[in-house]
Amino acid sequence: MFPIALPQPVAIDLARTTPGWSQAAHSHPTHEINYVRRGRGWLHAGGREIPLARGAIYLFLPGEAHGGASSLDDPLQIMYLAIRFPGSAPVVRERTPLPFFLTGAAAAAVAPGLRALCEIIAASPWRTDARQPLPDAALPHMLAVLAAMVEPMRVFDATGTRQRGLAERALAELDRTPTRPPSLSAVAARLHV
Repeated sequence: MFPIALPQPVAIDLARTTPGWSQAAHSHPTHEINYVRRGRGWLHAGGREIPLARGAIYLFLPGEAHGGASSLDDPLQIMYLAIRFPGSAPVVRERTPLPFFLTGAAAAAVAPGLRALCEIIAASPWRTDARQPLPDAALPHMLAVLAAMVEPMRVFDATGTRQRGLAERALAELDRTPTRPPSLSAVAARLHV
């Protein structure tokens, strides 16, 4: 079996929108997972306007255009996490209309880590544009999300074998690190099945 590294985080932020906020369609060169922490609004993607509510988790592949809007009375808070899959590992997603909402087991795998990340970021002065490292408490949750992303995104190695057990290995690796790792990407890059 050929090893596959965990996805690497590129950017993370908790967007706190204002009442009536709107965002024009745009895209990113990375995969992006979004988690609605609170509020209500709409996602514009794939030629549709989709209602958003607390707890929704959805994904975009690189280059998929999307935008959104917030309600007047209960503005959205959305955490987004941009990730890059290392090397040229094939990434396949079920053919569904945009956006690709995670439900069932796929959502259950990533939701706890996403919720924890949201609360840690919301409670700290950390901002993505300040170039500060994530709080230490966020690292295990980030690694768990990155590992769990392998299943929902249906990443396969070159033999076609689905990767399993990455979350446990990621957390074990973090436990073996005597000091805070220099970067989450460096830790993730060392994790192989």
